[in-house]
Amino acid sequence: MKRLTVSATIIIGINALLAQVLLIRELLVNFSGNELSMGIMFATWLIAGGLAGVIIAPRLVDRRHRPLDMLYILVMAISVITPLSFFLSRVIRVLLGLPLYIMLSPIQILFISTILLCLVSALLSLAFVTCCKALTISAGQTDRSGLAYALETLGATSAGIIFTLLLVRHMSPVQILSLLTGLNLLLILWISLIQRRWIYTSAALIMIYSILIAAGIPLRIDNISRSLQWYPQHLRAYKDSPYGNISITGSADSYNVYENGTLLFTSQDDAFNEELIHLIMLQHPDPEDVLLIGNGIGGAIRQILKHEPDSLTYLELDPSLIDTAKSFISGQDRDALLDNRVTIINEDGYFFVRRTEKKFDLVILNLPDPTTLLLNRFYTREFYDLVSRSLGKSGMFATKVSSKESILSREQALYNSCVLKTLRSVFTYVEMIPGDNIIFIASDSSSIEDNNPQILIDRLMRRNIKTEFLTRYHITDRYYPRTISYFKETMERYIDSVSINTQLYPVCFYYDMVLWQTLFHPRAAGFMNSLIHIDMTDITRWILILLLLGLLIVKSGKHYAGFSVTAAITLTGMTAMMTEIALLLVFQSAYGYVYEKVGLFISLFMLGACLGGLIINRLIHHLKDMYKILAYILLGYCIYIFSLLPAIRSTLSIPIEGTQYIFYAMVIATGLLVGAQFPLAVSIISKERSIGSSAGLVWGADLSGAALGTLLASLITIPLLGIESTLIIAGMLCLCGLILLALSRQRLLR
Repeated sequence: MKRLTVSATIIIGINALLAQVLLIRELLVNFSGNELSMGIMFATWLIAGGLAGVIIAPRLVDRRHRPLDMLYILVMAISVITPLSFFLSRVIRVLLGLPLYIMLSPIQILFISTILLCLVSALLSLAFVTCCKALTISAGQTDRSGLAYALETLGATSAGIIFTLLLVRHMSPVQILSLLTGLNLLLILWISLIQRRWIYTSAALIMIYSILIAAGIPLRIDNISRSLQWYPQHLRAYKDSPYGNISITGSADSYNVYENGTLLFTSQDDAFNEELIHLIMLQHPDPEDVLLIGNGIGGAIRQILKHEPDSLTYLELDPSLIDTAKSFISGQDRDALLDNRVTIINEDGYFFVRRTEKKFDLVILNLPDPTTLLLNRFYTREFYDLVSRSLGKSGMFATKVSSKESILSREQALYNSCVLKTLRSVFTYVEMIPGDNIIFIASDSSSIEDNNPQILIDRLMRRNIKTEFLTRYHITDRYYPRTISYFKETMERYIDSVSINTQLYPVCFYYDMVLWQTLFHPRAAGFMNSLIHIDMTDITRWILILLLLGLLIVKSGKHYAGFSVTAAITLTGMTAMMTEIALLLVFQSAYGYVYEKVGLFISLFMLGACLGGLIINRLIHHLKDMYKILAYILLGYCIYIFSLLPAIRSTLSIPIEGTQYIFYAMVIATGLLVGAQFPLAVSIISKERSIGSSAGLVWGADLSGAALGTLLASLITIPLLGIESTLIIAGMLCLCGLILLALSRQRLLR
């Protein structure tokens, strides 16, 4: 029985990691790739698991004298609910009648996440608590909750590493899910053989599963769900790459190319490409060396080549994007990719400009608006500073963001002003061309101030450029004096109200999010606008009130151990997830491929938690004052969090992609300090409760705190106050837990 329970606990960890990662990656497509939605999804997952551990587990698991029977039922339910939730995650927009072009509000994201994640998380949490009891029974009623915690995290860690390094590169999500279901069915069969019950039922389930796999049913369901995901558009092609989900929709005449749910470009949109590219290329008197970052295959490269540059360097991180989209672009655009002047580099644009020694006459950023942190990094002061260093004498940088042709709303003005202010923080001169896409031209050369429409028209004629849509009248109209005057006056009015967009303070991303909510969810936009005024003073005040309430409860209560330890675990759970979310988003901002690494991030955190749990579990019988040891761990955690601030800044300043491993070490260290607390907390509380109840309470407190920390970091502190302030707040919360624990220990010693 012991071997079975050990294996079952590891398999539950594997389920927890793979189910979480697969569902989050699929939902990211529906949530337009918005990384902050990951925080909401993590929080939903954690809240459900926490409530199941605190409320349901003591009533359901503690009353069972045969935990393996309970585990059999739970694994059976997990094997059914996880694939069902996965399928629904793809078709949820269709079921709820949500159009593809609408960016969902935080409330909608929370609602969808609750529907699809809560039941899976709750079942996995109950299965973990059941494993705690089964291991304890197999060990002769000796507490084995610490061992269960370590084994569960070991399974999650192994699954995350294998997923990142192997599965995600060679298998589709449905194939991974089928493999996971098969593993669960083998566990069910093993339990039934040990229990000598339900053997025929288990064998029949495995037979049915094998027939479905052989008949290719999962692959058919995969194709159906993907098609429904993009309804009413027709899905023409898709590919899951390590960097994201690539989907191409449309008809025979035009195609839309999406990456992680974000529209990159529409094929054969020559009117847009002609206006954008030529208005930019005509700014420079002789653009010989051009750098294009993003979205070149939809027509931009062909238009740039009309200006006869000596070289065009095109950066596209994901090679799968070009390979998948090649079949859907025009023959002229395919020929442009083969032009000997074009050099295609599959490298992150941020890292390329950080390391290149080549100087360019013109750098064009042709990416969507900063609707995600992945995109926001290309609109930060740090990126603009790198671009300025890669420009030659009289070199120019051009970028565009969505705007309005005539009247700017307050939200639109704040968003556009943030981009303008950030550009001005780096470049001496910044000019703009108003329109539905406002074009910013930045340079340290004053020559851009002289580029009136007539000069651009003369250059267009002199270069003998043939266009189908762009005419001299279009150029004159984009430079209409009253429109330019209105845009400049409006943005100058708001520019003092906005902050500069940086890696550690992604405020432009927040302004863009508020703008989208204004268009589709006015009430949500009003709430988000009200949050803009929150500062560190407000957060500190609430933390002090929280601490005061905790001190009053400790001073007046009888069960010091139960409350103080549970409160400390809850607060460190908040701290841990705030720290992990902060590290994850800084990683995304610095390296740009968290979609590939999300499984690795979670597994490394679990690896640290596993090591911490194993170390304390081996020492726990030799520890006399567990309160004191737990307090020392919390003190070390506080010191660690505050030391992260200079460590992150130092890491970001090193122009080497290998610095990402420093982030991995930080994630492991975070998990290590969290995992070390679990067995200590359970042992302390078990003096007042049963083992199953204690494990469920601590597990639930940890997950509930983690959920609250995730929501706080994702929706408030990171977008409004920045990464550094978020880590300071996390350190303050951890310090509160330490104070409560220290005070209750003193009262117990009296």
